[in-house]
Amino acid sequence: NYLTDNKVTDALVQEAYDRISYDVNARHILVRIEEHEKDTTEVYNKILGLRERFLNEGFDKVKTSAHNGNTVFVEDLGYFSGFKMVYEFENAAYGTPKDGISDVFRTDFGFHILRVEDIRQNMGEIKVRHILIRSGANANVTVEEGERKINEIREKITSGSETFESMARIHSEDFSSKYNGGLIDWLTVNQFVGDIERQEWLSRAFALEKNGDITAAFKTNYGWHLLQKVEVRPLSSFDVIKNQLKTKVQQNQRSQISIDSLVSKIQRAEGYQLNQAIYDFLMTAMSLDSSVSKGTFKSSNLPETITINDKLVKKNYKFHDAELYRF
Repeated sequence: NYLTDNKVTDALVQEAYDRISYDVNARHILVRIEEHEKDTTEVYNKILGLRERFLNEGFDKVKTSAHNGNTVFVEDLGYFSGFKMVYEFENAAYGTPKDGISDVFRTDFGFHILRVEDIRQNMGEIKVRHILIRSGANANVTVEEGERKINEIREKITSGSETFESMARIHSEDFSSKYNGGLIDWLTVNQFVGDIERQEWLSRAFALEKNGDITAAFKTNYGWHLLQKVEVRPLSSFDVIKNQLKTKVQQNQRSQISIDSLVSKIQRAEGYQLNQAIYDFLMTAMSLDSSVSKGTFKSSNLPETITINDKLVKKNYKFHDAELYRF
């Protein structure tokens, strides 16, 4: 808790609030590569080629020919905001203008590019009631029968002979909300990253003018839907959620920026200099990798002995999970 630069942390908290104040709609291409892989030339050249195709041919053609769901992903992510993506991806998304395509960037998953389709102000959270009538191949009624039934239900609600809640309890096939009168608690559009269909149907509810208004019947792959707007609450002010954001920042990968800043200050104050020769020797002799600095290294990976200046040195005591060498 003490290994942080407070000024940097405060700046990261403000940045986080600025980002959650807006939703970014993006499409992206990812070419997978293992995090520890050092030979990246082939993959990097591949993503450069896909970026060129994205520019010249468009998203749909590239997705049809390149996406395999294994090593290459070409996906429409829909809307998202701060904390929904890894920090490097978030930086690229918020650093790219609308209709712009990012430069190639790397995360732990591999190499990416993205195109920003839209940027809009955060719409806040919404509470809705939902009625679903399943129809089609995996249901007991046809698409046409489902449409007729959902419109009959809507007519009863709008005429005042039935309430949305009572119709949901009787007819809805959304069993997660049916027994609560169709009520679904607070939702945001950008919490459904990559689920474009769900983002679109929730946007219909946000578009309703007044609490209690009902959407027209609409169809998705699940069947026919009705949504009723119950309540909307806007994004809270910075002062209200500042402490929540600070906790998120400290638990998020961006916290490393604050830690690195403080470590650098201490190193400068103490005149620290890395002995690169010894560092490189130990990394090689102990078969260490970047997992050491990330806290994911397993002590079982350490060799039983190493040789320093022609002397054999053995592992001989423990500190937490890491077995250390005495020299």
